Amino acid sequence: MTKRLLLITIIALSSALGSSATAQGPPSDSPGASPKDKALEDKYRSDEIERVRREANAPEYNPSTARFPQIKEDFERIQRINIDVLQANEHDARLDYGRISEAAGEIKRRATRLKSNLFPPAAKGSKKQSEQQWEDRQDLKLLLTELDKAINRFVHNPIFANTRLVNPQDSARAERDLEKIINLSGKTEKKVE
Repeated sequence: MTKRLLLITIIALSSALGSSATAQGPPSDSPGASPKDKALEDKYRSDEIERVRREANAPEYNPSTARFPQIKEDFERIQRINIDVLQANEHDARLDYGRISEAAGEIKRRATRLKSNLFPPAAKGSKKQSEQQWEDRQDLKLLLTELDKAINRFVHNPIFANTRLVNPQDSARAERDLEKIINLSGKTEKKVE
C-alpha cells in the first residue's frame, strides 16, 4: 500500500512539473517561438548582463568612506582648536581657563569620535604607561604643550598622506597619539576646572 501511494505521488508530481514547463511556452530557440518572445528573452538577458556588470564595477562599501565628512570635520577642527585656543593660551601670561576648558572638552569629544571612526574597538586593558605618567603632573602649561605635540604627531602621521597604502606601524602610532590626545585633553579639562 505504501509503495503504491509513493508511486502515485511521484506520478502526480512529475505530471504537475511537466504541465508547468509546457505552460511557460516553447523555448526561444525552438522553431515555434514568436519574434516577440525572442525579443523579450533578449531584453531580459541583456538586463541581467548589465546588472552583473554594474555590480562587478561598483565600489565596495567602506564604512570609513561613508563617514569621511565627519572624519574630515573632526580632524580639521582639532587642528583649528589647537592653533586658535590652546597654542594661543600656551604663550599668554594670562590664561583664559573657561576657553581652555571648553576647547579641551571639544578636542576630547572629537578625538574620541575620530578614534571610533578610524580604528576598530580594541579590548579594554589596564592603564597604559602614558596615562600613568600624567596622573601626577599638575602644570597646565606643560599639559597644553604635550597636547600640542600629540596633536601635531597625529596630524602629521604618514597614514594621512597616502590613504591607499597604510603601514600597520604608522596606524598603531596614530591610534596611540589619538589616545594620548583624548587622555591629555581630559586631564586639561579637569585641571582647568
